[in-house]
Amino acid sequence: MDQNIAPFSVALVVDGYSTGQFYPKAIREKGLRPVHVSSGLEKNSPGLEVYVTGALDQMRHDYDAMFQGWNDIDELIASLAAIAPCCVMPGCEMGVEMADLLALRLGLPGNDSDTSHIRRDKLAMHDTLAKAGLPFLASLATASIDEA
Repeated sequence: MDQNIAPFSVALVVDGYSTGQFYPKAIREKGLRPVHVSSGLEKNSPGLEVYVTGALDQMRHDYDAMFQGWNDIDELIASLAAIAPCCVMPGCEMGVEMADLLALRLGLPGNDSDTSHIRRDKLAMHDTLAKAGLPFLASLATASIDEA
């Protein structure tokens, strides 16, 4: 990524897979430069890691820069801070927690990182809706076919 980037012209996309593949074009249409950040969650699943590796190869031309394979979150934050992003967004559900963390650490608008799990866990979503008195789908978490 060139060093002559106007401050706050970069939009970070965390795990821009699935429907997130459409974000770079939309970001460019807003006059911003898309930069991809991999959360690293794919390392926990061999099948997912194969998918992500293939997806990253296909989308390299869509982003001005890609941050992947990082080992130290503080170094990643410092590298991202140096390009002065204006926003961060998850590209898919897998990127929710990392997007929330990056927003917090970079001082960008974002969701509360203490509630990231609610945006990833469907049962937690329904419980949160119920507590707020909003309509929700009946749901059950179980490991038993008979109970389901």
